[in-house]
Amino acid sequence: MNFWELISRIISIIATFILFLIVLIVIKYYVYDFLTIFNFKNSCFNLFLEIKSSDQDNLILGDKILINKYISIGNEANNDIVLENIYDYLVKLVIFVHDNQIYAENLNNTDCIKIGNNNILGKVKLQGNEEIIVLNTSFKLVKE
Repeated sequence: MNFWELISRIISIIATFILFLIVLIVIKYYVYDFLTIFNFKNSCFNLFLEIKSSDQDNLILGDKILINKYISIGNEANNDIVLENIYDYLVKLVIFVHDNQIYAENLNNTDCIKIGNNNILGKVKLQGNEEIIVLNTSFKLVKE
């Protein structure tokens, strides 16, 4: 083996290694992130409730409401979930009012779903002497 064959073989090995690294990077940032949306048991999401004005769905202080909501989760874009009907996930929450705050209790048997920041979802609206909240059952999912 002469000098030029040795140099050629070394360059070939280096090029193969660089291509291997590029393939690993593509798998890490594109394929792996895509596949993780199918495995929610090992993925963490923050769960937020939108609170909107309405004459219905009022909760009086101390009342609880169970919300069963199917959410279709797709690829993430701009911190919002683009719904692509890839997977439907049943979310079970108990919403209740305490100390002028709206709280949610997660019934999903997983510690990985977090509801708002410190479980505080919003302020209670005052209406006369009653403390009520108005709920809308739409959710926003943000991947951690």
